[in-house]
Amino acid sequence: MRYSLADLNSALAAEPDAEALAMLDDACEKQLKSFSFEGEPGWMHSVRKQIIQELPFGAPVLANSAEAAELSVRQLRRYLAAAGTNFRTVVDDVRRQLAEQYLRDASLQLIDIAMMLGYTEQSAFQRAYQRWYGCSPGQKRAG
Repeated sequence: MRYSLADLNSALAAEPDAEALAMLDDACEKQLKSFSFEGEPGWMHSVRKQIIQELPFGAPVLANSAEAAELSVRQLRRYLAAAGTNFRTVVDDVRRQLAEQYLRDASLQLIDIAMMLGYTEQSAFQRAYQRWYGCSPGQKRAG
């Protein structure tokens, strides 16, 4: 498929697509429900949801998660520290749990999973998976 330069330079619609947003929000909620976080505070739920929404577009941003949780960045850092964690660890945990879900779907290629988890390269995903589980995602699938 080819696009003209004029098409590539055209502005996006000013209004967000409410239907697409609702669909993505539902998908995030379903993924969150598949995680087991008994007794988790509401702010952490908001942070995880924001991370899931941001992952396909790259590395999640702490400030976005703080805003989603209706906290300042400083407050969120304090809350995370009080919970014995930090933002990077929460992102890693969400990625790990999503990776398990995505690997069960045989129609998804490893490169697709890597991109959905916010990795710029499949090799970065494979290294992370090796660190988490001691085997490659390919070995897990074959397993």
